[in-house]
Formats: sequence, C-alpha cells, structure tokens
Amino acid sequence: MTKLTCNSLTKSYANNRVLNDVSADIAKGELVTLLGPSGCGKTTLLRAIAGLSMADTGSILLDGADITHTPIHRRNIGMVFQSHALFPHMSVTDNVAFGLRMQGIQVDERRNRVGDALALVRLNGFENRMPHELSGGQQQRVAIARAIAINPSVLLLDEPFGALDRKLRETLQVELRQLTKNLSMTAIFVTHDQEEALVLSDRIAVMNGGVIQQIGSPAEVFERPANQFVADFMGFENMFPATVVSQSNGTVRLTSRGLQVEAINDCNAVSGEVKIGLRSERIKFSDGSGTDADGANRLPGRVTTASYRGDRWVYAVDTSVGVFSVKGSADAKAKCVGQPVLLSWERAAVRVFGS
Repeated sequence: MTKLTCNSLTKSYANNRVLNDVSADIAKGELVTLLGPSGCGKTTLLRAIAGLSMADTGSILLDGADITHTPIHRRNIGMVFQSHALFPHMSVTDNVAFGLRMQGIQVDERRNRVGDALALVRLNGFENRMPHELSGGQQQRVAIARAIAINPSVLLLDEPFGALDRKLRETLQVELRQLTKNLSMTAIFVTHDQEEALVLSDRIAVMNGGVIQQIGSPAEVFERPANQFVADFMGFENMFPATVVSQSNGTVRLTSRGLQVEAINDCNAVSGEVKIGLRSERIKFSDGSGTDADGANRLPGRVTTASYRGDRWVYAVDTSVGVFSVKGSADAKAKCVGQPVLLSWERAAVRVFGS
C-alpha cells in the first residue's frame, strides 16, 4: 500500500533548478533514504514533503489525499533535524510534549504518550532533565521521541546523526531502524553517507542535479548502479574506458588497452565505446611472478602503495590499463610495495555503462 507519492515535483531558486521532475512512491512502513552529495536536492525534497517549502509544480499525496498546499501544521508529519532543535528552557518531558500540546491533546493522554515515546528511545528516568544536561546522543533521542509522540503519518529525518561521533552514530542508526520497524512507521531519511544509507534503508534513492538517478534496495544500488554517477558515488573505485567486442549467451566481451574483459549482460544493450566499473573489494589477488595472465578478467600489475585500515589493506596496483584500487583482507599476508601481482575478478563483478 502506497503511503506517500511525489508526482513530478519541481523547485527552482532564481535560475537554479534544484528539483527536476522528481517522482517517487513510498510504501507504508518503508524507510527510504535520500542519498547524494551536497546540493543534489535531497533536503529540498524533504522540505517540500514537510510543507516547509512549496514545490513550484507537481503534487504530493499522503494516504491518497493531496497535501501539496496543506499547511505544515495540518500534515501530521514528524521531523528530526541535525541540530536537535530542542527548546533549551524546557525539560525533556516538555520538549517531547510540545507537539501534543499544539494538537490540543489532554494532560492525561499527553503524559502517557510522552512516557511511551521516551521508553521507545530508552530515556526512562530522564523526564526532568534539561537539554544541556544531556549528551549529544541523548538530545537526539529526545528529538526523535518528540517527533514520534504525535503518531506522525510520516517521519522525516534530515541528517540527524551528522554531528555525532562514529560509534554513537552507528548505535543510533541501528536503534532508529529497529524503532521504525517496530512501529511500522513510514520514514524518509536524508544523508550524504553511503554506509549510513546501506544500514538504515529498505530502499535508497540516489539523487544528483535535482533528479533521482536510481531508487532500489541497498543491494541493488550498491552492486548494480544504474549509471556512472551512481557507481562512482557508491564506491566503484575502478572505472576505465573499454570497447565492446561482442555479445552472446548472456556475456559481453570487451577490450581495454589489451585487457580482455567479460561481463554478464543483464539486458542492457551496449555497444561501441563504454565505461567499465569494478569495486575494489571484488578483485582477487594472486602471486604475479611467473603466472600466466592470458584470458579474460586477468590483469598483471605491481603494488605501488599499501595502506593498513584496521579491518583491511588497501592497495594501489599499477597496470597497463591504469592504477587499480584493490582491497585485501587484514588477515591475509600483506603485499609489499613493488611486488608483482595478478588481479582477477568474476564476470558478475563488472558493470558496463554506455556513453
């Protein structure tokens, strides 16, 4: 069942088009992340849904009702911001109860709903604290409690964990994911952090230039990007030009500076000059000394840098095609700078993008 629908939304500031014919359907209970670089339009889209900024054209439907021109206070939408936006002179209880008071909820029900919301974010016993007496993570939990206390039709979150340290951010990501699932709550989350989007989302909408470039499950967007922009943004470190040689039996054969490449043809018709994308963690290492490098998806090279990242090694390998980024297990014996190696990869690891 569709909960929220955006139809052909556009928005411009002066001559700058920040939303360009954006359409999307979000199901009830789904958490969708708007992911993209700064200035791509993701926050503008969120603000349009909230009613903080009116779209120039297009429509927004919530539970089938057109809310395009409905005032923000009548949309029943909860919002959480990066800055928490707590009232510094109010206690935790009063902050969480603020929206309920605006709705005219009676005292007894208000007290019960505040207690329930604080329990959901694990802040029992903090009712009388002031915001300055809370840690950054606790303040953000209060902001989330305030948003969910009104039982919103949709929960909107604009980079709410951006100012927190990594460990706390990862903890709150898991908590938010579990909370929205337990409440069957429809949510839209804005971030520029790919890892955060992968952890949180049922689906990810990658945006650039005011356009949704691709929307799909985290696995789809991560492994099968729709175009070069999505591939680059989602971490396809190795991109290089190639020429299509032939296509048959579900396989595309290509060549690039003498390198033979085979990829799975997933029904995308490609020909001529293209780009190939390859994730660094999908490349395999073997000893390059005296090894036969003939055959597709096999490329000799030499390690030029080795960087230890705790859970993995990251190598730069100089090859005839160019410098490749390759990730190796931290448990494996480290490759030495200057060491000859043979790189190889499966056909399914290769993505082919038309020009």
